[in-house]
Amino acid sequence: MTSVPYRTAEQTLERFGAVVAEYGLSKVAVLRSVVFLIVLSAIAFTSCSSVVDQLQHDRLIVATLVVGVIACTAVLGVIVRALHSRGLHVELRQLGLVHRTRAREVAMLWDDVAEMRVSRRNVRRWERHACTLLAADRRRLELTDELSGIAEVCSRVEQQIVRRQLPRALADVQARRAVAFGPFAVTRDGLSHRERLLPWKEVGGAAIVDGRLVIGDATRGIRLLPKRDGIIAWARERYAEVPNAAVLLALVERLAGND
Repeated sequence: MTSVPYRTAEQTLERFGAVVAEYGLSKVAVLRSVVFLIVLSAIAFTSCSSVVDQLQHDRLIVATLVVGVIACTAVLGVIVRALHSRGLHVELRQLGLVHRTRAREVAMLWDDVAEMRVSRRNVRRWERHACTLLAADRRRLELTDELSGIAEVCSRVEQQIVRRQLPRALADVQARRAVAFGPFAVTRDGLSHRERLLPWKEVGGAAIVDGRLVIGDATRGIRLLPKRDGIIAWARERYAEVPNAAVLLALVERLAGND
């Protein structure tokens, strides 16, 4: 990954290829920040007014002051985040991505990505996505729902990571080298999860269910029950806790059922 800003279009084109897709600051994120700012400002103002009033009566001063300080701190946090996101623009290119704000530019080649984690959460029926890229030199790039079309961005980036890492992972497996994916490991003998091994001929498949990566065996498969967190499977982990989860899913699809 490069940390040097590419100041000319020619340099960027030569290094990262042509633009495939572009994304900017989400209007929903802007609206959410404005609403938070208004609400928190109102809380801070009310708390400060209450403190002034209570000084005359000497009641609940500390509790009200704490609420006011928290609200003021939150207001500052929203303002700082909004300033940091000004001019947010992401380009997905043939060979990598370029992430820009008014403050800085970060560019990363697809081949330099060592690890990708994707978060899929449902907050009161509102699906929120985010993804984090970690380069071989340990530098990080986080893409959040401040970006418009964040779900599509994460999906496109995952496709690029799978395209480059799947062939290497298959080669390692064939050479009897284990490929680790956090709590999972893929070997020529089967899929392991937290010290348990499931031979490939007994692997029934994998899926993403409610933000979790779920592995089923050939006998029971994957069963969903009509209750919260009702998943019966051989193994399950939060999708965000499995690095390069999309590569693992592709490996399971290729190797499941093999002797």
